[in-house]
Amino acid sequence: MSDATVEEATVETELEARVVPAGTILFHEGDPGDAAFIVEAGVVELTRNLKGSTVVIASVPIGQVIGEMALIDNMPRSATARCLTETCIRIIPKDDFQTRLAAADPVLRKVLMRFSRLVRAITDEKVRTVLGIR
Repeated sequence: MSDATVEEATVETELEARVVPAGTILFHEGDPGDAAFIVEAGVVELTRNLKGSTVVIASVPIGQVIGEMALIDNMPRSATARCLTETCIRIIPKDDFQTRLAAADPVLRKVLMRFSRLVRAITDEKVRTVLGIR
């Protein structure tokens, strides 16, 4: 096991694990961010709503973090996250996330903020394109 893998495993075991049933909404589009989540098992789908239509943004692969953008840029959730199957998640509370972010290099924090804004803009464009809205 590499040092990075050992470090990741150690950090993740410090976080609360929870198994949630299929159909569970982890967060709704527009909600304030109170936590981020690591998907350890199962399938989570991210969706956006616009003018009464729902657009699937992504199915989240195991090992990925979701909900982090609202914690990075303090903006409302940009999507709804729903578990399609029984799902195991690790919860990263907002305070813990922000403590870790504050400890990061200031340049890295600026890069993360920029990426967050880009993802929001690209997602908005994707939803409009899928729905044929300009």
